[in-house]
Amino acid sequence: MKECIKPSYARFVLEMLKADKVVDEQEIEVLNRLCVKRGLERKHLADAQSLTLSEAYKHIAESCTTDKKNLIYDLERMSIIDNSRSREEALLLLAVKMCLTDEKNFTIVSVPSGAVDFAQSQVVYLENGLDKRLNSVIKERGRELSNALRVAGFEFIHIPAIAQHYASSRSEFLRSMVSYMSPTLGDGEIDRVIEMLQTMTTQYFKTEILESRLGFSFPVSKPSLLIKLGRSAVNGVRHSDFLQMRVTHNIVDEVNALVDAFEECGNHGLVQIKNVKDEKGTFVYDGFYKTIFDMVTYRRGSRSRIVINPLAKKNRLIIESGDSKWNLELGLGEAALYVYLICESLLSADGGGARFRNLGKASRTRVMDSYGAIYERFAPRNAPDITLSSTRNPMISRIKAAVKKCGLSDDKALFDPHVDESRAIQIAVDMAQVKVVEGDEIVQFEDSQLRKVYESTKQKASK
Repeated sequence: MKECIKPSYARFVLEMLKADKVVDEQEIEVLNRLCVKRGLERKHLADAQSLTLSEAYKHIAESCTTDKKNLIYDLERMSIIDNSRSREEALLLLAVKMCLTDEKNFTIVSVPSGAVDFAQSQVVYLENGLDKRLNSVIKERGRELSNALRVAGFEFIHIPAIAQHYASSRSEFLRSMVSYMSPTLGDGEIDRVIEMLQTMTTQYFKTEILESRLGFSFPVSKPSLLIKLGRSAVNGVRHSDFLQMRVTHNIVDEVNALVDAFEECGNHGLVQIKNVKDEKGTFVYDGFYKTIFDMVTYRRGSRSRIVINPLAKKNRLIIESGDSKWNLELGLGEAALYVYLICESLLSADGGGARFRNLGKASRTRVMDSYGAIYERFAPRNAPDITLSSTRNPMISRIKAAVKKCGLSDDKALFDPHVDESRAIQIAVDMAQVKVVEGDEIVQFEDSQLRKVYESTKQKASK
């Protein structure tokens, strides 16, 4: 294997290691042997952290056939170490197999993501220009397509069908609901949101919502399906990773073949299929209906930031937006927890945030070591046990209440802790929006001692 390929190879190996959110001793033993066999050294693992999944794929795609076959073999072996394959592992394996065996029709795309993002279950149809014949096939056989994907646990998204649902709603009802769901919008903005929801086309969604409003950039030269693979953090910036699949007028057969290939990737557990009804006279705020509503009402270009001052007696956390400033009125425990959630959101390997579900003894210790190190920056005393839901949940409620008191409108989603589809708690700010007071200076979080303390604790826990 060429030296230039090794970081990209390591990127996929590490991604598979982390895919099911659990790393055990047996997996580490297999990884150690794999690194020796493929010549992966620590420098390659370090360089892998600076590659998006898309960049890593492009390097692998340009490598020799042997490297491609070896990667598929290694990922298959890693994903089945515990005699089962999680959905996340199966999805990553599917992406690598399809992309490396059919590079013409499949690729991996990574885009920076912030407060608004796709859910992992959503399969979205995108196109640059209107393909009337293909859209006609989707409209005529939409139920068949949807059912094929739902059986595999996916939600098929065709933008015109979403717009048709909203167009069928009574204007007075829809206007009232939009004003309640997004009370910071003015009357003119509400009218604009309603117009977009009712008339949106696939092309408008791609160019005006995803690209102009959210800053996503999908290289769609032909009609495609986007399948969310997961999230990853690259140099402090959260990215969303997608499998992009080109589709033709034979989209039904192509989707069925994809579902079959996914099933062949192994037993990836039970599938929970939501049954959300888009009945006339209802405002559906779940699944992609929620996603598209959040995207339409989101305003890009935030100037907001948070300033962390651990040693201050008051005003330990300040949110600044333009010339306005708001103090998050939190106790020591909540302030440290908020910073812990920021650190986990920005610096965790997958950018997935903090996880508290099904913690074992070792995991509880790791959480408390990291949280305790942050808490000591605020006060030299024992930290409360945030691994206990009875302690943690009231603290998070107080954090959400404090954020709500701030005069933020659209930027509230950046600072408010939210739970993603994997039940991880995230705060969606980017690293550049976080500052830390150190002595008489305000420094970037990236360069702060606070970050170094957190990462040092994480490294000790991993040994």
